[in-house]
Amino acid sequence: MDSHEKIYELDSIIDESLFELNINSNYYAEDQLNSGLTNNDSLSIIHINSRSLVSKMSTIKDYLGKFKSKFKVIAITETWLYDERMTEVQIEGYELHFVNRINKRGGGVALYINNDLKCKLDKKMTMMEDNVMEMVTVEIINDTSKNIIISCVYRAPGSCIRSFTDKINEFVDHIKNKTLFMCGDFNINLEHPVALRTSSDFFDMIYSLGLVPLINKPTRITTQSATIIDNIFTNRKEDVVKTGILMTDISDHLPIFVVSKYHNNNKNIIKHNCINYKRNKSVKALEDLNKDLKMQNWTEVYVSDVNNAYTSFMKILLKSFNSSCKLIKITGKRDNQPWMTNGIKNACAKKNSLYMRFLKLQTKEAEDRYKKYKNK
Repeated sequence: MDSHEKIYELDSIIDESLFELNINSNYYAEDQLNSGLTNNDSLSIIHINSRSLVSKMSTIKDYLGKFKSKFKVIAITETWLYDERMTEVQIEGYELHFVNRINKRGGGVALYINNDLKCKLDKKMTMMEDNVMEMVTVEIINDTSKNIIISCVYRAPGSCIRSFTDKINEFVDHIKNKTLFMCGDFNINLEHPVALRTSSDFFDMIYSLGLVPLINKPTRITTQSATIIDNIFTNRKEDVVKTGILMTDISDHLPIFVVSKYHNNNKNIIKHNCINYKRNKSVKALEDLNKDLKMQNWTEVYVSDVNNAYTSFMKILLKSFNSSCKLIKITGKRDNQPWMTNGIKNACAKKNSLYMRFLKLQTKEAEDRYKKYKNK
């Protein structure tokens, strides 16, 4: 392939005759989306593939903080979490629901629901199946119209698509008289669904359930490929106000979003005070941590398997850390980014500019220039 030949043109779209989408998702920078993102009459959902939520937590919070209005729902795939670390990934003003893998590393899904929304966990549509998928689902309670089901799904790459298709069909088929938004990383390329029979069967099932995909442009772009593997499916396309892909380098997947009409005249919404959290890192807390670590049994760390050794080490360390250096609530408004100087802001803007240039050019030269600046 010629070094200047693009894998994908950002202004192009897939063959809509294959899918009858009648909807076009565009690429946005955060400043382009700010106007009209959300209001009291809309429901906004963003999906982010984090590839380690703990390591990306501050990046995700900083990115979401750039929007003038908050997304009502934040869906995260590939959280790579286990239960002991959930206190580290709380977001102020949101209720967290999650499913973590148990028997192996990676995967995992989470939903952050804005506290202004009344919701409950849908246990029938919340599950994990080893080597196939993770799924977490909540039901938004709407007193004046249909309730809304929101699911976040992650399908493990290389897993059996037929088993995954059967599970989704089983879960979604029971939904009656409710609006559904099912988002996530499906690892099934929408651009070439007929290339593989099982992929074609998945999309046939999606349409048979009355669902349509809202994303029709690549969400993962490299110098070698451009694929539509992240998506949002809904049974209420007519309520969609805006949908698209966000150009940011949180991970190698681009975030996707949808803004939908939403009417709820519920008078019983509880308004929450502004609550921030910080770690107790006082001298006494650190002394307690030091004492606790000395008392731990580290036998499980001294094993031949380096992965098991690392997992055991982190489990012991984090348990002691969370016990000794507890989270402290801080009420009231404060500056969450006191360290963000004009110099840092300018550097972030240049990095983002280089990343968008790479997405448009898709050349090794543009990628190397972006990575060199990002990592220096």
